[in-house]
Order: sequence, then structure tokens, then C-alpha cells
Amino acid sequence: IVPMKVKYQVQDKQTGESALAIRRRKNISEAEVQALLNAAWSMGLQEHLALFLAANTGLRVGELVLLDHEDFDTSGGLAYVHTLKQRENVLDEHVIGAGVVLAIRFFQKKTGRDTGPMFVDSKGKRLSKKVLQAWFDEAAEKAGIDTRPPSWAPKDARGRGIHSLRHSWISRLAKVEADPGTLMSQARHSSFATTQVYLDELNTRK
Repeated sequence: IVPMKVKYQVQDKQTGESALAIRRRKNISEAEVQALLNAAWSMGLQEHLALFLAANTGLRVGELVLLDHEDFDTSGGLAYVHTLKQRENVLDEHVIGAGVVLAIRFFQKKTGRDTGPMFVDSKGKRLSKKVLQAWFDEAAEKAGIDTRPPSWAPKDARGRGIHSLRHSWISRLAKVEADPGTLMSQARHSSFATTQVYLDELNTRK
């Protein structure tokens, strides 16, 4: 196991780029997020909502596919997220913004669905993580966003993917949330070491 401080001191042999710089490169800028969502809008309501939620709630793709309509309390501005803790499936309370509330209500009104799984196939069955990743890839291609892995990565490594939207959301949150403990809670990190990476990234920008 590589200690966290050592892990994030690794540099790209070709460019000398630090691991924190690599993390920033895997993030998706606000302009890219908007371009991605515009592209997803042309693909369909489900595609747009999935990427919109990933970009504006920081939910992991595994959490997105487990969402049910009943998991949203749009009146209270809350989402109840299915997550694994000590190998048990539990519901975490997650605050959602007004924009997310409006997106959920719009989606429900347009689709006529407000119960059961949020993202489904033509037969009403819950979609898999691979499908949402494929939506991201298609939207990124339409938007002209480069998702290729960095030069130092193994040939089979992925570059930017749907999880990059979570990285970007946490990075944006770190800019406005002064308390590290609150940031860790909102990001739902199990270890503060993970949160520290985003704080270190923010400090290098100052």
C-alpha cells in the first residue's frame, strides 16, 4: 500500500507533471460541463438528467444507477443515496440544490414517471453503470471533449469518465467550503485523506 503523501508526489516521467496536476487534468472545467450537458440534452431526457446529477450532486455512478424516484424529497431539497458502508447498503441523506430539484421535477413531468428506478431501459428495468458511462462517452464526443488517458498511464487505463464529474464537483465545492470537515461530509468521503487531496489541489492554485 502506497502512503497517501508518497502517492501524490509521483510525477509524469515525460512531462514532470505532479499527481495533483494530473488530478486537475482529469477534472472537467465548468465550460466543458456545460458543453457536455448541452450535448446530452440532444441525446435524451434520461441521458441529460444522469449527467446533470453527476455534475451537480457529486454522486458516484454506482449511486446514480440505484436511484429511485422515491429517493428524492424535492420539497425538502434532499436525496437519499444508496451507498455501501462496511459492506451494507444504507441510505445517506444528501442535500440537493434548487437546480437539481427543478431538473427532477421537469424530468418527472415530461416522462410521466415518479415511482420506481430513475434510469430504466425500454422494458422499465434499471440501467447499469456501463450504460451511464457510455452516455458520458457519447456526450463528450459530441461536445469535442478529449477523454483520453494521460501519456504515462497503462494502455488499458481510462482517461476522463463520468466519475470525473464527481471530481470536478468536489473541486468546485472546495472553493466555497472553508471547513474541511464539512467538505468531507458533503463529499461523503470515508477517509479524510481523500478530502485532503482536493484541499492540496486548491492550495496549489492560490
